Amino acid sequence: MSTLRPRATLERVLPFLPASLLVAAGWSRRWVDEDAFIAFRVAGNLAAGHGPVFNVGERVEVATSTLWTLLLALASRTSVALGGGGSVEWPAVLLGLASTGIGLTLATRAAQAFATARGRFVVPVGALSIAAMPAYWDYATSGLETGLAFGWLGLALHGVARGSRWLPLAASIGPLVRPELGLSALGFFLTHAVVVPPIGKREVWRRLAAIAALPAALSFFRAGYFACLVPNTALAKEAFLADWTRGWEYLADFASAYFLAIPFLLLAGLHWTYVASTRQTGEGRLALARAFLVATALVQGLYVVRLGGDAMHARLLLPAWLLFAAPVVVDFGSSRRRQQIAAGAILGWSVICAATLRPPYTLWSDERRVNDERAFYIHLTGRDAPVAYRDFRQTRWVTSGERTRTRAVEERGVYSVDEETGETRVYRLGPERTRSVVLSGGIGLFGVAVGTDVHLTDRYGLADPIGARFELRQRGWAGHDKWVDEAWIVGRWGDPSEASGLRADATRAALQTPALRELVDAVTAPLDVPRFLANLRASLRLTLLRIPPDPFDAREKLSRP
Repeated sequence: MSTLRPRATLERVLPFLPASLLVAAGWSRRWVDEDAFIAFRVAGNLAAGHGPVFNVGERVEVATSTLWTLLLALASRTSVALGGGGSVEWPAVLLGLASTGIGLTLATRAAQAFATARGRFVVPVGALSIAAMPAYWDYATSGLETGLAFGWLGLALHGVARGSRWLPLAASIGPLVRPELGLSALGFFLTHAVVVPPIGKREVWRRLAAIAALPAALSFFRAGYFACLVPNTALAKEAFLADWTRGWEYLADFASAYFLAIPFLLLAGLHWTYVASTRQTGEGRLALARAFLVATALVQGLYVVRLGGDAMHARLLLPAWLLFAAPVVVDFGSSRRRQQIAAGAILGWSVICAATLRPPYTLWSDERRVNDERAFYIHLTGRDAPVAYRDFRQTRWVTSGERTRTRAVEERGVYSVDEETGETRVYRLGPERTRSVVLSGGIGLFGVAVGTDVHLTDRYGLADPIGARFELRQRGWAGHDKWVDEAWIVGRWGDPSEASGLRADATRAALQTPALRELVDAVTAPLDVPRFLANLRASLRLTLLRIPPDPFDAREKLSRP
C-alpha cells in the first residue's frame, strides 16, 4: 500500500486545519449568553404554534435572526418529540459550532480556489488568523446567531470562488441571518457578477430575482404580520441612526485587544499583492472580485461602527473580519519572499494571539460600554461552561423570575420588578385582562424563568411595541438606550379605577389617540386577511412612528391633528 508523502498529506489537511482548530477552541469555551434565552422563548412559542412572538397574543418581532429562530423552533419541536421538554440550549450550541466549522472550511476552500493557478502548497494564513482569535472561540457557540453568520459567509465565499450559479440565492439568505448582513449579500452579488458576468438581460433579471426573493418574502410577511418593516429590536436600538463616537470606541476595543493593526496591514498587503499579480497575468476579473470582497468587508465593518457597535466585545465586527481575512492564502512553493515573510509574520501573530491576547477586562462594569460577556457569566455562575438553564439557577434573573412566576400565576396583577434588588411593585390588573403583566429590565433568563403564562415586557423596549418607538433622548449601552417608565405599563394594562397616579392617567389618554390605537390594534387584534392587509398599509407609518417617552408629552404630541 502506498503512503502519501508528508507534503501531500499536509496539502490535504490544510483546508480543514483552521476550522478544526476553531471548533476545538470553541467547544472548550462553550457557553450560552443570557440574551440567547430571548430567542429561545420566541422559538418555543413558534414551536408550540403561537407564532414567532415573544408574548402570546402580541405580534412583536423580538428575535433579530429569522433563520436562527426557525432552526431553534425546529430543534424545540424535535426536543419535545424525543422527550426533552423543548429545551434548545445544547442544540443551539451544537448548531452554532457546526455552522462555524463548516463556514470556515468553505471559506478556506474558497480562498484556495482563488489561488489554485498559482501553485500547490497553499497555506490559508487568513483562516488561521481567524482560528487564533479568542473572540471567534467565544461566539462559535453563545446560543446567538453569530455562528450561523460565519456559516453563511463561508457558503457565500465558496459560491463566489467557484462561480456557482446558486450564489445569488445563497446570498439572499444573509438578511435572514442578521438584517445588516444584507450589505454583505449585496457585495457577494456584485462580486459574482464580476466572476460570472451575466449573459443577456434575462440572466440579469434572473439573478436579481434570486437575490431579492427571500428578503422580499420576509419583508412582506413582516409588514403584514408585525405591522413593521424591521424587527422591533431595530426600532429599540435605532439601527438607522448613527453613533460614530460609540462605534469608534467599539472598534478600538476590538483592535486594541488583539493588536489587530499588525495582521490588518499584513493581510491588506497580501490582498494588494494578489490583485496586482492577477492583473499582470491578465486575470482582471479575479483581481476585481478580490477588490469587491475587501470593499464588502470594509463596508460591513463600517456599518457596525456607524451603528455604534454592541455591548458585547467584538461580536458584531467578527463577520467583517472573517470576510476580510479568510480569502488570504500564500503559496509557499511559488510566492515571492516578501509574501512568505508577511505570511510568517501573520502566523507568528496568530500563535501569540491564541496564547496570550485577551480583552483587558473580565468582570462587568457599568462604566464601560463594552464588556466580555462570556467572562462575566463564567464568574456569575461559577461554571466553566454555562449552557443549560439549570447552570444559571443561582443568578438573580432566574431566582427573581421563578419567584415572580409563582406569585403572578397565583395573584393576577401588573408587576414592576427590579431583578437587581428584588423589589416588586404590584398594581391591580384591568378587568378585561386574563394574564398577569410583568415589567422587568432583563427578558432573557428572566423571560424563560417567568414563563409564558404571563405577559412580559422590558424597560428597554426590546419586547414592547410602544417602548421600542420612543424618541431617543440619550445614548447608553448599545441596545439599551431607551427606558420604559412603569406608568406606560400600568396605564395600558392596569385597572383604570385604581389610583395609580397622574402619569398612568396621561398614558391612558395617549393610548386613546389614533396613532397608538392603530399600533396596539395592529399587534393584538386577531390576525385574518383584512387585518394582514391593514397592517401592510400601515407598516411604513408605524415603523416611522416615534413617541415621546414622557406620558404627558406623548399625550400632547399624539393628540394634535
